[in-house]
Amino acid sequence: MKKKNIYVNQSQELLRLFEEAGNGANVMCVPIDYAKKDHVAMFCDGYGHILRKPFPVKNSPEGIEYLIEQVTRSCQHRQIETKHVFFGGEDVGSYAENFIHTLRSGGWIVAGVNAQDAKKQRANLQASTDRLDLMGIASMLLNRRANCSPAQSGVYHNLRTVVRHRRKLVAMSTEEKNRIHTLVDRLFPSFLDEKKSGIPPFSNSSLYLMENRFSPRQIRRRRRPRLIEVLHRYGTEEPENAAAKGLRTNKLNNLYFIGGYGVVPVAMKPFGLDLDTSEVGVFNLDPDLVFFLAQLGFHLEARVGPCTSNKIDNDLMANKRPASPILSDERE
Repeated sequence: MKKKNIYVNQSQELLRLFEEAGNGANVMCVPIDYAKKDHVAMFCDGYGHILRKPFPVKNSPEGIEYLIEQVTRSCQHRQIETKHVFFGGEDVGSYAENFIHTLRSGGWIVAGVNAQDAKKQRANLQASTDRLDLMGIASMLLNRRANCSPAQSGVYHNLRTVVRHRRKLVAMSTEEKNRIHTLVDRLFPSFLDEKKSGIPPFSNSSLYLMENRFSPRQIRRRRRPRLIEVLHRYGTEEPENAAAKGLRTNKLNNLYFIGGYGVVPVAMKPFGLDLDTSEVGVFNLDPDLVFFLAQLGFHLEARVGPCTSNKIDNDLMANKRPASPILSDERE
């Protein structure tokens, strides 16, 4: 039966480190207050005794070398094994992710603490200085209230980053589609209804027509062969049907549009560009998402198809990431 602990927020990895050390004096805690240019760090043992007062550390490779050198010297002086040393700080921002990743790559334990909980541990809740912040961080670390989960690094971190970024791009794409719907409903009602226009909404053909002289009047002026050619070029399955079904008739626009025809198409151009950028971004992230999921043992043939799944397996065996469909030479 596994050992249970009533302190569910405590880090199991830090608990194991303290148990292996056997004595708080054999543990070194290095709390760090992250910053864009200069971090602030200090040394203390497992009992909370300050071994070295706060000192600055550059957010650079030289700063990491200096910090590790000082930690190693302090461990030798106090006869502390380096495997009983751990670093920690508040949930890191993007400006310090490379700093933390380099420490983890060197085999050091780096824990993350919740910034709000660390603030409550400060001696003065009204003021905020580097020393006070470090004291709050150190208190959280020595109480083992930190996060050392695998999601902080490795494939889990990469997967989380890709999933979050893709979710934001999908939200941006949905927002742009809603804005375009508002403008199209005024200028060309039912254009984004595939049953009436014959063109899938927000397809390449749809975006092209909306970006270039978009209005019922302008589309009716286009020659039918030329319109069919454009629809065929941009991937419409039945361009003849789409051209005859409603694009060149008045059935899609029974109501008169109030306002100038030139204003709304101009207003739609940046939305079309933003939508295209978001869609391409989501499409480019899918191979990375599938790649990281495959590393975790997920079977993705049902999602991406057997051909793509086999290609991903080959890329995994070659220890390389699959190419993006947008940039691949085989996209044709």
